[in-house]
Amino acid sequence: MDKTGMPKAKASTQCQVVKGLFNQRRRWARGRVERLLSLGRLIGLLVYAQRLGSLLQHHIFSHQV
Repeated sequence: MDKTGMPKAKASTQCQVVKGLFNQRRRWARGRVERLLSLGRLIGLLVYAQRLGSLLQHHIFSHQV
C-alpha cells in the first residue's frame, strides 16, 4: 500500500510482445519528458543571457561620458 492507503498499481501482461510494447511506450514517453525539460532549461538559459546582456549594456552606456 502507498501513503494514501491504496494498493500499489502494478501493470502486468501475459504476452511478452505486449509487455515489450508497453515498456517501449514508457521509454518514448520518458524521452519526450526529458526533451521537454531540456528545452525548458535551454529557454531559461537564453532568457538569463538576454537579461544579463541587457544589464551589461545599461551599465556600460550609463557610465559613458
